[in-house]
Amino acid sequence: MLVSSDPSLPSPWLAAMVTALVVLLAWRWLAPDPPQQQGPMPCLPHLPLLGSLPWLRAHLPPHLLFTQLSRRYGPLYSFYLGPHYTVVINSLPHVKEVLLAERKGLRRPPLHVFDSS
Repeated sequence: MLVSSDPSLPSPWLAAMVTALVVLLAWRWLAPDPPQQQGPMPCLPHLPLLGSLPWLRAHLPPHLLFTQLSRRYGPLYSFYLGPHYTVVINSLPHVKEVLLAERKGLRRPPLHVFDSS
């Protein structure tokens, strides 16, 4: 084990504690607020800034991965794509209900990906 004899260098414990404090404060300030839900919806685990991306790594195409996740979490589940809360609808009756609700005037928040301006 290498021990520093220079008293001007901070101890490794102090550096580790300061790093842990900075990570905890950043997590508290940067973590998204949980969305308001009317009923219980299962959500994949998530980390600050990364969201649920570590749990979405698989050697499967996305449509097979989401089908596999629906077997575990049910036809309606959610996860975080980075800081963005995302809901997956994986059953035909629920998809029809969402599309009919949109036709009646209930809208999803706009996606900037599809924004042409």
